[in-house]
Order: sequence, then structure tokens, then C-alpha cells
Amino acid sequence: MFYSCLRVLMQLVLRVWFRKVFISGAEKIPVNQPVILACNHPNSFMDAVLLAVTLEQPLYFLARSDVFNTPLKKWLLNQMHLIPIYRLQEGAENLHKNKDTFDQCYEILKNNGSILIFSEGICVQEKRLRPLKKGTARLAFGATEAYNFNLNVQVIPVALNYTLPASFRKEVMVSVADPIEISNYQPIYRANPAKAIVALNKEIEQRLINNMVILPKGYEVAVEQHLEQERINQVEFKNKKWRSQSNLLLKMEQKVVKSFLAQVENEYSEIFFEEPISIDNYTQGKCRSLYHYAWRVLFLIGYGLNIWPLKLAQVITNKKVKTIEFYASVLMTLGMVFYLLYFLFLVILFSSSWGLTGFLGSLVIPFMGYGSLLYLDKQRLNPMK
Repeated sequence: MFYSCLRVLMQLVLRVWFRKVFISGAEKIPVNQPVILACNHPNSFMDAVLLAVTLEQPLYFLARSDVFNTPLKKWLLNQMHLIPIYRLQEGAENLHKNKDTFDQCYEILKNNGSILIFSEGICVQEKRLRPLKKGTARLAFGATEAYNFNLNVQVIPVALNYTLPASFRKEVMVSVADPIEISNYQPIYRANPAKAIVALNKEIEQRLINNMVILPKGYEVAVEQHLEQERINQVEFKNKKWRSQSNLLLKMEQKVVKSFLAQVENEYSEIFFEEPISIDNYTQGKCRSLYHYAWRVLFLIGYGLNIWPLKLAQVITNKKVKTIEFYASVLMTLGMVFYLLYFLFLVILFSSSWGLTGFLGSLVIPFMGYGSLLYLDKQRLNPMK
């Protein structure tokens, strides 16, 4: 019940945080079968929240053990389906506790549950894939072996591609790859478990890479600028659906990166550096008619009434968060908490001042705020309109 209620709340929060979510391949995740989702990890706990909201089935998450450091946190995180995984970084003396963690995972898989694991074992906000740890393969083979290879475990690589991962009102692409049936590795595993783990890791890695936008090291800023320019010219990018069942944007971005690499190899990469493109330019719209001025007035009212919780969250996040991987996740969480408190304050204030009329008026304020976000989105996509 707690998980379901939290999921509904986070759906609303993500609808505000992201301008658009693209998802492809979700239908490949089987129902009523044991599933391990093997995911890259660029954006801290934002990644887990995003998948919990965008995928239909309830998920269990393996998370670093040091966040379970108080009884209250432990209870709360358990309600959110988080399971502690003990890493060497948290102390070698705790590694033996992973047996209980794996036993719990085996039970979940036996009951046809879905477990999400971040296979890189570390969160780094770069558009490339880090070497995969062995935990995903060990979990898959361990569960299969625990039930005498009668458990049809599916490992499904899931790639997350954020357009600008630390920024508000941008986009994210969730790409689900084809499932890997662990039963196919049974002969290799019986003969040589270590060889089977390496082989499975390589297959997971390749399927993740095939579904990721990987930027060449040293050219990230230049390529990102041109990706942004290409995005706003895509019909799929401009449609009004918040959640789009499409991989067209992913394919376009992969094509742009491939083209860039070809230019570099042929020593013509200067075309990418002719004139720097400022992403901020896309948010500076111009009003050319009374109609646009009217919309701008409504935008200013909605913006002015709703921006303060996010601004406060931004000030605190800028001051406290020192690593970019946690920036967006902390900002989103603080913004959600502050906005709920702020909205409650407005409801009480308006109701006590103007009775029922004030109460009903306060309920309109969040919709005005969301309308102001849509206005900003439109200016980004059509800066001259």
C-alpha cells in the first residue's frame, strides 16, 4: 500500500520534473516470470524512481547498505522495496550479510518478482557505460542454481539516457533491451561458473551499449550542443504527450554521435565547432502580439505563485550537494517536500481569508504553475514564436 501510494505521488512529481519521457521496449518485460533488470546508473536515486514510475510491475531495488543506517530509515526503505547490498566500501566486516540479501532476492524471484540492479555498481554522471560488476550475473546464476535450474530467470538490460541529467524540465529515454534467458547459460555455468559470469556480463554490456547515447570523451559539450539543436527539430520531440512510446529520439541521437565520430576520423570535426550553441537561447522567447502578451501575463502569475519552493530547494541543493550525480535527485526531492508544505500553507491562508472561495482558488494554483512550465517548454521549442 505504501509503495503504491508513493508511486502515484512520484508520478506527479516526475511529470513536473521531466518535460517528456520516451520509453521503448517495455512490452519485452514478461509478466509472471522472475526478472532481473540490469540498468546503467547515471543519476543517483532518480534512476530507481523513474523506473518504478514508468514500468508497470512493482520493482524491488538493490541499494547501498549505508543508507539503511537507522531503524527508521531501514523501515521506510523496506516499505519502498529497497534491499541493502553490502559493498567493500562500507566495510569488509559486513560482506557476509550479503547472503541474507541474496536469499531475499531468490525468494522474490521464486515468486515471479522483478528486481532492479545497477550493474555498474557505481553512479557516475557521464554518457558512457562503466565496466559492469559481477553482482548481476551472480544474482541471476545464484537464483537459478538455488532452484536446480528450474527457475526461468530473465535478465533484461535497461538503458537510461537523460538529455541533460542535472537539469529541470528536460527529457529522458528509457530503452528496454531484449531479455537474456539464463537457462541458455546453464551448460557453460555447470562447466565453469566464472566463465559463465564473464560471458553474461559481456552480453548485458553489449545490449546496454546498443541502447545508450555514448558521447566521445573530450567532446561531450560540443556534441551535446548539437544534440540539443537536433532534438528541437524532431516532430516526436515536440508532440504534446508527456510519455511517448518511441525510440526515434534515441536513434536520432545515436546517429548524430556516429556522424560526429566519422567527422573526427576524417579530420573534418571543425564543422561541429563553427559557432557554439547556447542551450539557454532556446528558453528566450519573444512576444509579438497581444495574444502572446496575455499568455505571458498568465505565465508570470503562475510562475510567481509557484516558483518559491523550487528556488529554496535550489539554494539548499547548491550549498549542500557537492557531487553532480546527486544534484537532480536531491533538488527534486527537496522541491517536492517544500512544495507540499507551501501548498498546504496557501490552502490554509486562502481558506481562512476567503472561506470556500479561497479554498477553491488555492486548488487552482498548482495548475497555473504547471501551465507556466508548459509555456517555458513552448518557448524552448519555438523560441521565435
